Amino acid sequence: MKISFQKIPFDSVIKREIILENESDSLKTNFELSIKERNLAFCKINMNGKININCNTCGVDLKKNIDEEIEILIKNGIYDGFNEEFDVVEVPDGTIDLNEIINSELELLRDEIEHCEKCSKTEDNFIFEI
Repeated sequence: MKISFQKIPFDSVIKREIILENESDSLKTNFELSIKERNLAFCKINMNGKININCNTCGVDLKKNIDEEIEILIKNGIYDGFNEEFDVVEVPDGTIDLNEIINSELELLRDEIEHCEKCSKTEDNFIFEI
């Protein structure tokens, strides 16, 4: 789902829901978009559901429960500053692609280290030598 930056009214909140259903993921995502400054929007994302990941040790398929709240800033154009509180997503063409934002956040969640039940038990018994 794409939203033109210019179509977001100042001092209002746009709410959208995207449901992602495929063979490996079942995810409900709610977005709230609002303009904070000229060419700068605030986006609050709530993600709930399950995604498919792999055990980092043996590679077996796992389902991970997701219940995340993410807050980001979206800049229409290039962001020249630095924000310690929020990540900033740049949209140089003025179009916010909500599906692309979901996929980026999912990749970050999939990159977290996870172990299956079997590997979690044996992971505690490993002895690392330096």
